[in-house]
Amino acid sequence: MNGNASALRFFTHTIERPDLSRKLYTVKNPRSLPVVLSRDEVMLLLGATNYLKHQAALPSQGAPISSNL
Repeated sequence: MNGNASALRFFTHTIERPDLSRKLYTVKNPRSLPVVLSRDEVMLLLGATNYLKHQAALPSQGAPISSNL
């Protein structure tokens, strides 16, 4: 939606009619919280891997996981 409004605002300025862009407004998108795994879910995820190499790669995909879980 905001991209369309920006494009129309640019177009109205290029045709030298900035008065048309005064009626355009942007929409604020609500922000959502990131998904955080519980300790049990992390332990299940680490337990599902068979190789140490895979377990070492999992923390690099997101926040670091401490070894004292």
